[in-house]
Parts: sequence; structure tokens; C-alpha cells
Amino acid sequence: MMAGRGDELRNAIAPLRDSYDVILIDCPPALNMLTVNSLVAADSVLIPMQCEYYALEGLSALIGTSIRSRVR
Repeated sequence: MMAGRGDELRNAIAPLRDSYDVILIDCPPALNMLTVNSLVAADSVLIPMQCEYYALEGLSALIGTSIRSRVR
């Protein structure tokens, strides 16, 4: 990921963080820029999923993306 990319959502919700106990960011089941922005902005992640093979494959890709978005 390019340096400086993915900070837009985090910067947009920064002024609201103290006004709310929880801010939920719902994402589509895709690894696109919206998902990366959400991962960068999040303090924690909840991933609902089905118990089947392809869901596990997608989960491993999502975890890899989450780790890469945190290491900057």
C-alpha cells in the first residue's frame, strides 16, 4: 500500500471519536479501498462469516490485508 493512502476515513471520523462510545463501519465483502480505509480507521475488527471453505480463504486474505494496513 502506498504511504499516506487509507487515512481518509480515519481523518474524517477523528473529530467524532469522543462523541460516541462505538462507531460501526459496515463494509462490503470485498478487499477494496473502502475496506482498507475501514481497517486503518478501526480500533478493532469484527468479522462475521460462514463456516465453509471459501469463507476461510477470504478470511485469510482479509487478515493479511489487516496486518499490512496496521504496519506503517
